[in-house]
Amino acid sequence: MKIFLDPGHGGHDPGAVANGLQEKDLVLTISKQIRDILTSEFDGVEVTMSRESDRFLSLTERANAANRCGADYFCSIHINAGGGTGFETFIHPNPSRESGNAQNIIHPRILAEMNVRDRGKKSANFAVLRQTNMPAILTENLFIDNPADAALLKEDQFITKIARGHAEGIADAFGLKRRTGSASVAKKQKAAVGASKQVTTSGYDLIQRYFSNVSVLQRQLMAVGEDLSRYRDDGVAGKETLTAIKSFQRKERITVDGIPGPVTQSRLLHKLQYSRVLYLQNPMMKGEDVRQVQRVVNVNPDSLFGPQTERGARHYQQKHGLTVDGKVGPQTWGHMFG
Repeated sequence: MKIFLDPGHGGHDPGAVANGLQEKDLVLTISKQIRDILTSEFDGVEVTMSRESDRFLSLTERANAANRCGADYFCSIHINAGGGTGFETFIHPNPSRESGNAQNIIHPRILAEMNVRDRGKKSANFAVLRQTNMPAILTENLFIDNPADAALLKEDQFITKIARGHAEGIADAFGLKRRTGSASVAKKQKAAVGASKQVTTSGYDLIQRYFSNVSVLQRQLMAVGEDLSRYRDDGVAGKETLTAIKSFQRKERITVDGIPGPVTQSRLLHKLQYSRVLYLQNPMMKGEDVRQVQRVVNVNPDSLFGPQTERGARHYQQKHGLTVDGKVGPQTWGHMFG
């Protein structure tokens, strides 16, 4: 049985930060303990981790690593922020039967170890859940910005309880055979800790979990007329991007939460459907699709594909290593908007 553990964030991306704690450090500690419990107490288990040190990996790199190693199960571990209390897990909105079955077993097992409020078994189109080829889960373990939660997260015993819950849940879900004598180890690690907190995620964090390539999201938002004039498609999920998402949601009269979830993604893609090759001709091509491209290549969005727009398209293609012909066909359109 191959288990792939994914400690969130790392390197220049600390994740949620508060009360003297950093998410990237906590989840790495938890993940290493999960690995050690699984490999020392159960037979036939091979554990691979996306990172074993403080280094940055993109969401796509994490998913690709799991796919390459032929993992049977993927588990991404996170700490929450934004206020709230409790514990929750996520699987993909269109999960395999195995993902659903595993969540039904793992979720209550972790909850029993932590003894905190149950925020429920949920689903979300997070990039690591979408891009992995095997059953997968993402767990959120307490709120780092809640003082009571932070106090628990500073306790070694409680960190071990989180890890123990994950390991035992995975073992139960996949019928792993416990090694002789290892049951006593688990009993010795049991310790009363009390209650704790967690739940929804910060807007910036959720943007990156939904989009492995934030630059594509930013270009989508620019194309439909949202203002990202300061940083444009820099690939960083910052305040300007969050504001643009909320502005788009407001115009579409959908939930305004700054999270590019399935409804928001669907509305964006509906407005950015590829329909034709755009190029310089006489008379000039005209349309909303031309205007969308102009906003991305940073020329006057007059909806006419003229020499200035062609130069902008060439510059974009050269910058991103695409075929440089000044035409916006499937390759260039797909790179711009995903």
